[in-house]
Amino acid sequence: MMSLKGKTMIISGASGDRPDPTVNMALECGANVCFLSGNHERVIQAMKYIDPKYKDHIIGFAQNPQFKLELNMRLAPEIYKEDSTSQDVLKWIYDYFGSIDIMVHASGGGFSRYTMENTEKDYWHRTATISENLFFNTMYALPYLEKSKSPVVINVVSDDGYHGGYFNNPACAAARGSVLTLTKEMAKELAPKGIRVNCVMHSYIDGDGPDATAIWLTEEEREKIVSATPLRRLCTREDIAGIINFLASDEASFITGAVVPVNGGLTL
Repeated sequence: MMSLKGKTMIISGASGDRPDPTVNMALECGANVCFLSGNHERVIQAMKYIDPKYKDHIIGFAQNPQFKLELNMRLAPEIYKEDSTSQDVLKWIYDYFGSIDIMVHASGGGFSRYTMENTEKDYWHRTATISENLFFNTMYALPYLEKSKSPVVINVVSDDGYHGGYFNNPACAAARGSVLTLTKEMAKELAPKGIRVNCVMHSYIDGDGPDATAIWLTEEEREKIVSATPLRRLCTREDIAGIINFLASDEASFITGAVVPVNGGLTL
């Protein structure tokens, strides 16, 4: 098994109403893990799925404390204050574990289906925050990543940005496409600092849809995607976790700027 021993991995988008294979695999590989969520309520929920034997190796925070600040302060007044920021969160992580080595951006959002005819600017701007958030989260983390012996950034996005999506949704496709090109730009700019940047591009995830914004598949839609996939099945979260943890390891030390398709050959 690849080793992440002694490394600290930050994962955005890893909390929810079920265990996250990326978190569990990283812990099994020896990493310290911090998952970031939209609010502290989801952090509490995600902690329920962590094996108690890893209690000293995992923490969680609201990624942007100011979003739902009242809720965050009510649930964890010992952590969040009126002026807490995203930069503070990164410092808390660094102070707790002593390093920040791996940034995994997996917050994609399930977004409803909007065609060109009914897409409004507010929805377009909301979907565009996918690349905006991963860019600024990485920028804020640079002072810590530059101290790491093997710093890595991994952007996780669906392949809608490559082939236009399974459904007509131009804003969603454009937002995800921007992650693919941003990955390459960041890889070139950060390589002189020794920071590797790669992207995991996955197809529709089997069983995806933990919240009200998720796009659920009908049986007909599911069969259509499976039939178009050479390996004849949907992607799983375990498929994605394996690639993320490989790219985070030293075994992938000469890989940067790559967009790894985890889609059973769907984009061939």
